[in-house]
Amino acid sequence: MKDMKIAGANPDIKLIACDMDGTLLDKNGSISPAARELIWRLADYGIVFSIASGRMPHRIENHVGSFLPREQQNYIACNGAIVVYRGTVILERRFPVKPYRNLILDYVRRGLEFSFDYDDAYRPLFASEHTIRQANHIHGYSR
Repeated sequence: MKDMKIAGANPDIKLIACDMDGTLLDKNGSISPAARELIWRLADYGIVFSIASGRMPHRIENHVGSFLPREQQNYIACNGAIVVYRGTVILERRFPVKPYRNLILDYVRRGLEFSFDYDDAYRPLFASEHTIRQANHIHGYSR
């Protein structure tokens, strides 16, 4: 593949970051063979490809893990709170809960659902009909 050229490739480009939903993924939630091929070719030119998403890591890994070896898996997850480079977490910023304790308690008093996404898991404060349904559909669900 080294003899293949990427039309208009700029040698100054070192990183390409791409959203998943509505950008990389098609309407069926799949990555097209053409997109996979292009991502593989970027590495041949020394260009790092990264997913940038609001999704939790496991929801990104389900896609990139299907066609990229771990050492080529790069992504920015949870809207920038987690950065993975070559399959290794290099940055993780957790949301401080203590300053928002009263707000969270107010949500609970009102019977509103409130959940945290941390340690790559969806963690509701209490079980509701919705969270119980989600438990059957979300990898990484934890009570």
